[in-house]
Amino acid sequence: LVVLNLGVMCMPYVGQPEWWATLTEQLGDGITYLFIVEMGLKLLGMGCRDYWADKWNRLDGTIVSLSIVEIAITLLLADTGVNISFLRMLRLLRLLRLLRAWPGLYHVVMSFVGAVPQICNLFVLMFLLMFIFALLGMQTFGGTGVSDDSRWHFDYFYNAMLTVFGLFTGAWVDAFQVCADVVGVGLSVAYFVPCLIIGFFIILNLFVAILLEAFAEDEEEEAEAEEAEEPAP
Repeated sequence: LVVLNLGVMCMPYVGQPEWWATLTEQLGDGITYLFIVEMGLKLLGMGCRDYWADKWNRLDGTIVSLSIVEIAITLLLADTGVNISFLRMLRLLRLLRLLRAWPGLYHVVMSFVGAVPQICNLFVLMFLLMFIFALLGMQTFGGTGVSDDSRWHFDYFYNAMLTVFGLFTGAWVDAFQVCADVVGVGLSVAYFVPCLIIGFFIILNLFVAILLEAFAEDEEEEAEAEEAEEPAP
C-alpha cells in the first residue's frame, strides 16, 4: 500500500483531464481508508495501550491520525473556496512506513538523526564564516560593477550571502571570472582561494566526517549488542 500510494502521488500532471484527476483523488482516498481500517483492526486486536506502546505503531498511528485530520479539514472547507491542496503533503509522511520494512534505510536515517546536533553546530560555524566572507566581499567587490555582468555579486548583504553560499558549494567559476575581469586576477585570487579552501573543502569534509562518525558509532553499538546476546561458552 505504501508503494502504491507513492505511485498514485506521482500520477497527477499539468493539464490533466478531469477524469484523471478524479481517479487519482479516489485512489489516494481509498488507500487512506485502508490505512484507517488497518489501524482500527490493530487497536481492536491489541488494545489501545499495547498498540501505542510499540514505536512502529506510534509512527503508523500518528500518520493515520494526520490523514484523518486531512480528510476532516477537506470536507469542512470543500465549499468555502479555500485552497486546501497543501494538505495533501501530509500523505508524504506515509513514506516513513518504508522504514519498517527496510532495515538498511532505517539504519541510515537513524544514524543521520543521531548526527543532527553536531550538524547544527557545523551549520552555525558555516553561517559565521559566510557572514565574514560576505562582508569581506562587500568591501572588496561591492560597487565595482560586478553586478552589471553577473548575478553573483557583493553589492548588498543578502546577495553577498547567496554568492558566498554558492562559493561554499563549489559554484565559483562564474563569479571568479566576472570579479577577475572587473577588479583584477590578483585580488580575486586572494579572496576566492581562502573562501574555497575554508568553505568548500574544510566545511564539506567536516560534514562528511560527522556522518561517517555517526555511522561508525551505530555499527559499534550493534556489534556490542550482538556480543552481549551471544551465550557464554
